[in-house]
Amino acid sequence: PKCAKILLKNGKLCDSLVEAFFYLKYKKEKLTFKYHGLYPNFGRRKYDFYFPKTNTYTEITGYNPQCKLYKKYIQKINIKRRHVNKVLKANFKFIRYYLTPTDYDYVRKNIKREPIRNKKNEPIYS
Repeated sequence: PKCAKILLKNGKLCDSLVEAFFYLKYKKEKLTFKYHGLYPNFGRRKYDFYFPKTNTYTEITGYNPQCKLYKKYIQKINIKRRHVNKVLKANFKFIRYYLTPTDYDYVRKNIKREPIRNKKNEPIYS
């Protein structure tokens, strides 16, 4: 999988269209969250979203389970889940989401720089 590195109009850089969609969605819902921070006491591993009110770390992906690297990816997610649950005593949420055309249009309206596209001129989702 390749990440698209989406630059939103507000200057926020997102790793993928799916993350950009959730970032915009959470902002619209006026949720309090931190985006792309380091997990405490866990080296250089980053989380996608952290919600302090519920003490919840969230990982978001549009990763295709058909991909041969998916199993390794899920192993990394499970390592993060164990750290969050056992060390941080926090909640962990994993969201696998595929954008609909409506979702993509919503994100596209908020993009400053277009995402990378494949040979068929389709946006590359992470």
